Amino acid sequence: MTFREVKVLDVNSEIHGIPAAMLMENAGRGIARFVLEEYSPSSVLIICGPGNNGGDGYVAGRRLSEEGVDVVLLPVREPSTDLAIDSAEKADPHFRAIDIDVLEAEAGNADVIIDAMLGVGVSGDLREPYGRIAELLNLIETPVVSVDVPTGMGTDGGVRPDVTLTFHDVKEGMDGLDRIEVIDIGIPRKASLFTGPGELTLIPSRRTDAHKGSSGKVLVIGGGPFTGAPALAAMSVLRTGCDLAVVAAPASAAGVIAEFSPNIIVRSLPGEIITGESIGPLEEMIGGFDAVVIGPGMGDDPASVDAARAIVARIVDAGKPFIVDADALRIYIGSKPRGNGVITPHMGEFRRMVGEGKQVELARNLVSDSNMVLLLKGVEDLICSSDRVIRNTTGNPGMTVGGTGDVLAGAVGGLLALGLEPFDAARVAAYVVGSAGDIAFEEYGNSLLATDIIETMPVALKGSR
Repeated sequence: MTFREVKVLDVNSEIHGIPAAMLMENAGRGIARFVLEEYSPSSVLIICGPGNNGGDGYVAGRRLSEEGVDVVLLPVREPSTDLAIDSAEKADPHFRAIDIDVLEAEAGNADVIIDAMLGVGVSGDLREPYGRIAELLNLIETPVVSVDVPTGMGTDGGVRPDVTLTFHDVKEGMDGLDRIEVIDIGIPRKASLFTGPGELTLIPSRRTDAHKGSSGKVLVIGGGPFTGAPALAAMSVLRTGCDLAVVAAPASAAGVIAEFSPNIIVRSLPGEIITGESIGPLEEMIGGFDAVVIGPGMGDDPASVDAARAIVARIVDAGKPFIVDADALRIYIGSKPRGNGVITPHMGEFRRMVGEGKQVELARNLVSDSNMVLLLKGVEDLICSSDRVIRNTTGNPGMTVGGTGDVLAGAVGGLLALGLEPFDAARVAAYVVGSAGDIAFEEYGNSLLATDIIETMPVALKGSR
């Protein structure tokens, strides 16, 4: 598991009936059970940090005390999260608190030491007093048990425990640890099999020193026979939080697209449809963008499909993340996608590419041995990479209206431009666009329009209605 995935699962567990407080209680119970069974201690020293890692330590201390163990606890910092504060208050009658000045003496008297200082997501060298405490723990002979991840894991001065009790699954960066035990804390299986509000935690916060263009620039290549599709994709890009959305479209469509919204920048390509003449101008543009969307409104003219194939090859060579949608997906009939991107077919387009068979098996085979991700649109969206599958159930029958696929393609492009990896961009976009559609459906029912979904995306991105 990545550290970001931990946050996703914590949030998604709650919608499946397992709140974060229960996860913490289960974690502390599991720690206490392991320590009792492994060491049968008379006394335990627990060192707690201010966050939820420390909260797990407080719960473990209370549980150990209830089993007759003498618990000594060092709060390195006062609890700072709601969960940690609550756990510390409940544990207060069950332990003797000490100051850091007597830590060395107390460490020598304990049968076991529990490191619950800092958890996942901590980066950089350890600040004091954590560095000094870690140095002491690495020198003493008393067994040290770390909670979830060792404090300072990955740094030169991090704690080197005898055993790490990690929750739900092994975390990234644990390869060099001596012993790891995985504790089941009750995260529902559905929390990792289906998208949920936890996916929103993957969206990066905007930097305080951000300037125009620093928060994502997306090039949308499309239009010609159709003008609305690329405009919808571009507006969706902007609603994900990107700074700029530029549509590159044939001259016959560029003017019409520009009239959809003053927020869209339009660049004109030669001719009435995308052809080989478009490749040169687009090749010069691609380098200036963080992500590229190709396909909306492009049409299925063989010349456009051939051009799309060449353009995607240029995008891959440039190392840019990209999305292939609509008729541009025809370039993958009979061939596998390559590069670092997302393809967004509906079921008909998917069958055209891979034929008939078992859906997940065909999906995995299509993106195997590559960094590509499939976002298969349907009543239940399927998001598939070479090593992971997740489903999305947001959305409603009203979203069969034209243009919703263009909105989704734009959302994926915007999230790629904000720095998300293709799998994360695809699952977040599917959840957000589906949720926005559900919000719009409450007001408009089957009369909702693709533009209604774009307008409700900001509410969906906030995770509330």
